[in-house]
Amino acid sequence: MPLTGEAANIALNALWHTTNRFVGAASLAAATAVENSAAGTVIKKANALSNGNVLYFSVLSGGTGLVALRPYYVVGRTSTQFELARTKGGPAIAFTSELKAASEYVVVTEMSGGGYKRIETAFGAAAGGQVEDTTEHALKIPAGKTIGAEVYFEGESTGELLGISILATPELYGSEGTYTVKSSESDLNNATGTPAP
Repeated sequence: MPLTGEAANIALNALWHTTNRFVGAASLAAATAVENSAAGTVIKKANALSNGNVLYFSVLSGGTGLVALRPYYVVGRTSTQFELARTKGGPAIAFTSELKAASEYVVVTEMSGGGYKRIETAFGAAAGGQVEDTTEHALKIPAGKTIGAEVYFEGESTGELLGISILATPELYGSEGTYTVKSSESDLNNATGTPAP
């Protein structure tokens, strides 16, 4: 159930408004299906993931307690299974119903190289459960990279990933170019999905 009214505004101010955040760009891997995984913390799938990788579920079937489109960090990874945490190296999240094989995840990789770097944002005060940064930000995308999502972080070069905003159509850059973030918004009135802008 989503937060509403003043509770939503307080939560959004704590997450976005009280400190400036940083926006960056990321590429997205092809979606990968999981295997049926019993309720608990362990997700079954032969994988090449690493602890600390970031992913989100593009399709989520079962897995009560997990949220589609919300970014998670990989923890407890082996070659045949992994767990997820809300923070890097944090405790594994338990899901209370079977995560079904119809579920698919997408690995998110932040850009690097060329003139790329994160840009500081400034979100306004929350109202009506929403907060927004209407300033346009120009991100340098390295040559040969495809941007699939805007990513939001606590810090300029470190800090937790706070959220993602997935592009409807990924954009390939043959040579280094500029991608413009036109507006960023977070809405806690939405019961599902990422708490990202």
